[in-house]
Amino acid sequence: MNDRSKHVDKTRARSTRELAVNVLQRWQSSGVTIDTVLNPELERSRLAARDRHLVTELVNGTLRMRGTLDYILESLYHRDFQKMPHTLRIILEISLYQLIYTSRIPDYAAIDEAVKLGRKINGEEWTKIINGILRSYLRKKRNIQFPDIDTQPALHISTRYSHPLWLVKRWISLYGMKNTVQLCQANNRTPAYGVRVNTLRTDTAGLEDHFKKNDVQCRSSKYLPEFLVLEKIPTLSKDKLFNDGFYSVQDESAGLVSKLAAPVAGNSVIDLCAAPGGKSTHLAELTADDIDVLAVDVDENRLRYVRESAERLGLKRIRTVCADATEYNHAPVDIVLADVPCSGLGVLAKRSDLRWRRSHAQVNAIKKIQTAIIENAARLVKKGGVLIYSTCTIEPEENEKIVEKFLNDHSQFDVENPAEYVDASLVVGERFVYTYPHKHQMDGSFCVRLKKL
Repeated sequence: MNDRSKHVDKTRARSTRELAVNVLQRWQSSGVTIDTVLNPELERSRLAARDRHLVTELVNGTLRMRGTLDYILESLYHRDFQKMPHTLRIILEISLYQLIYTSRIPDYAAIDEAVKLGRKINGEEWTKIINGILRSYLRKKRNIQFPDIDTQPALHISTRYSHPLWLVKRWISLYGMKNTVQLCQANNRTPAYGVRVNTLRTDTAGLEDHFKKNDVQCRSSKYLPEFLVLEKIPTLSKDKLFNDGFYSVQDESAGLVSKLAAPVAGNSVIDLCAAPGGKSTHLAELTADDIDVLAVDVDENRLRYVRESAERLGLKRIRTVCADATEYNHAPVDIVLADVPCSGLGVLAKRSDLRWRRSHAQVNAIKKIQTAIIENAARLVKKGGVLIYSTCTIEPEENEKIVEKFLNDHSQFDVENPAEYVDASLVVGERFVYTYPHKHQMDGSFCVRLKKL
């Protein structure tokens, strides 16, 4: 049993758990991202920061480990688990997550509050089920068996490390057993967060000192000199240095895209699929705001974030255009970024819900729009210019296979060795930049630099 505090504010614990259940109910029925549901609920809740953090952990942790939690719950439930009422299942998932993965609330309190919530929602019937299953887990937890890794390797990894079976099978075929286990483990860890220092206003040493004074642990990036890596993100709305444009939140993997583009003063740039603007603003900062950046996105509401970021960071030469990246037309420019829509299977640590929203069919279907964007992007690059194609996925069909087909159809483009622009340890075959969560402690991603001859 985990070492737990002997004291707990039960009223607060109950309110946080009930909010977490409501958020997961809405997520399950809506089809939207978990943040779209969670963040407004937290704002309305008026909970203290400590309790907001607990709700966030319960929601994201439960979603992240849902495959493992459901496997255990099914083994303890003596009826058809698939027919269990959704709300009851969510209460059990959240409560079991607390028993296994957290140390803030004692076991007896976690079970007691789950029982009270079940009684509030559906009376004594749920009370008996919740109490019985959770106490049964405490008695039997050391004897729970997962599928055998030797005879059922994919099913073992899927249930033990909470990833969809189709995805585990796919990764085993691509990366082998050992890497698949390590990749799933990395996706289940609390993620670190990249912070990009606005070098026009401060330096990494000054910002690192700021975070440490505010009890936020950070370290320098191994790969990008203008980046820090934080174990948690401070409340941005209350951080004066963020509001004054001293830094942006951006994963290191996304920063590699702008470094690969290697802009110089005077360049003209089109950033397709630009919102929320991390790459556009990074490009501008790399050149001391001495380039013209045209940020293009199909969503006008999201373009607002690009403009707000540019203003906050003090960048004057970023303009926005609402347009479809597959059709947008413009005179050719020096650099075109095509950070295309993708499956997002490289960011599962940060997107706790995404693994349950994706399917193999979606991975195949999204290739059509990726191909259309890179084809249109090619028209926008002037002779001697550069096209950067990037994703936040580690799936070859969305990455090198798209690029290889493009090169077969466009002999005027050639791949340049990324090692001239980014750390050579991230380069595969002198052609592509690949990052993996379990190898590089950042989001999984892909990018390539294509020169127009």
